[in-house]
Amino acid sequence: PKRITISHVYSEDNKGDAALLSVLLSDIKKVYPKAKLTILTLDSVPVRHTFEGVPVKKSFMYYSLNKFRSRPMTLMNALFVMNTTAIWAYAKRTFGISIPLPKKLAEVCRIYKNSDLILPVGGGYLRSQKKGIGSLLNVGQLLHPYLIASMLGKPTILYTQSVGPFASKPEKWLVKRVLNTCVAAAIIREEVS
Repeated sequence: PKRITISHVYSEDNKGDAALLSVLLSDIKKVYPKAKLTILTLDSVPVRHTFEGVPVKKSFMYYSLNKFRSRPMTLMNALFVMNTTAIWAYAKRTFGISIPLPKKLAEVCRIYKNSDLILPVGGGYLRSQKKGIGSLLNVGQLLHPYLIASMLGKPTILYTQSVGPFASKPEKWLVKRVLNTCVAAAIIREEVS
């Protein structure tokens, strides 16, 4: 791959998250030393921010969760982001057209479209947060980039992931369905996952 996108980066301020990201970058550079890398984060980062020399951009989930303070508006915005970008990816793959998107979402979509490989950073984020619709929405947002990549025909490989536990059967079903259909390979950290 010439262009690799590292997704699902939570915070480089957290030393554990930063260490996982640093190890992943080191591993990628050993195997693909000439690949152009991009990091997508849930953090607010300044323009032209880098981590170990790799450009860091805001992710779909960042734009879903940080536009409004109101929980109902955040829910509506998250559904808007997930649905419009999924429609964009479907139209791009099926008809070769780009439907109009807000500028910031269009930038993230272009990153996915131009990538040869998607590597979500390792960790234990693919799980329930708590019971209820908020937890289901959170799981949906975590899986959304896998769906976008799959719709665009871009392989996703999970790097040292923990999966679960889940608070509800719908969450477990959704994760199982998406991982089995949208992920090319997975390195899982422990047997229970």
